[in-house]
Amino acid sequence: MTDQNDGAGVSVELEPGTVIRPQMTDSTARHLVEALYGLKVKSVKELNSYDDKNYLVTVDDEFDNPNIEQLWPHGYVLKVLNSMDSPKSHVDAEHEMMQMAVKCNIKCTFPITNCHGKLRQLYFSGNTKPQHGIHMVRLMTYLPGYIFGDVPYKPNLLYEAGKYAGTLNKCLKGYSHEALATFNSIWNMKSVPKLNKFSYAIRDPANKAQIKEVLDAWVSEVEPHIKHFQKGVIHGDFNEQNIIVQCEPDEESKPKDDREYHVYGIIDFGDSQDSCLVFEIAIAIMYMMVESHYVDPLLVGGHVLAGYLSEVSLNEYERDALKTLIAGRFAQSLTMGEYTYSQDPGNEYVLVCAKNGWPRLQRLWNTPKEKLYAMWNEIIQSYAQKD
Repeated sequence: MTDQNDGAGVSVELEPGTVIRPQMTDSTARHLVEALYGLKVKSVKELNSYDDKNYLVTVDDEFDNPNIEQLWPHGYVLKVLNSMDSPKSHVDAEHEMMQMAVKCNIKCTFPITNCHGKLRQLYFSGNTKPQHGIHMVRLMTYLPGYIFGDVPYKPNLLYEAGKYAGTLNKCLKGYSHEALATFNSIWNMKSVPKLNKFSYAIRDPANKAQIKEVLDAWVSEVEPHIKHFQKGVIHGDFNEQNIIVQCEPDEESKPKDDREYHVYGIIDFGDSQDSCLVFEIAIAIMYMMVESHYVDPLLVGGHVLAGYLSEVSLNEYERDALKTLIAGRFAQSLTMGEYTYSQDPGNEYVLVCAKNGWPRLQRLWNTPKEKLYAMWNEIIQSYAQKD
């Protein structure tokens, strides 16, 4: 372990073949929590994660950390960042954003101060390549509830998700941080054209051809108009794994499909960036489409967009580009899923989008934009009439 001097936030881009995910076990996670935070661990459970390692941690009542006044009753999440993002100062911006979000009544996690009085610590994993073995370690509070992806995607919940994204974007209006302005990642939607460096990992020729179509459309239909898109700080990964929902306690006894869920909070600000606001809603719609079985995937955008528009307006350039923006996020998730799996075959989580993602991208892509937007507008108008 080293101290938290993590440099000036220099932005480095992922190159094919680089292993950046922490190489560690549950016992390592337990050791980090006890050594850094003075907590006595009862249980450790690894959670889904793409390039990082996240662990749900429960602890005993006893602790030895002068910087903790009271234990968080819901448990903690140990977050061990990938080696590419660990040297950056992005986490400082994340913590500031969380503080702002709480002031706007947006529920999110917050970092715990370790025994050394720090919110973060660098850890050397022992990787044979030192530059790939340094990982930032943080302990965050656990936000209770269900992840959005584990409950039925009913219209009201889709609307609430869109509204929550809009509320967050409004809350962060005017906020700036150098690390967000210089954020550079293959997951940044401005990086969509760079996916061609990773598309070799796509095994199915038809799928590879589909991605090429989307990338070509992005260059011709999106890039010329990005200058007209509204700019601001976005969450950057507003998906079904990062949205927390809850239902009323008296509904817990009902079958899951009969419960009335509501959006409760948002987690994981690790992809936050100074970018285009419309990217936020495009990302949200794409991920809601992938696992929507209650609502026709093509109609999901109408419900999510209706909620977002109740908080944030979109101009004509942004609304016209939405279909291609959503397809661009499909391209990112599907391409990087296949690439990451080729590098880390044991990480099945990275393929979670693929089963439904490929056919739903194809269906979206084959639907004329005018027809798609007409269906969405009808849904948006139905919410306006309710108000």
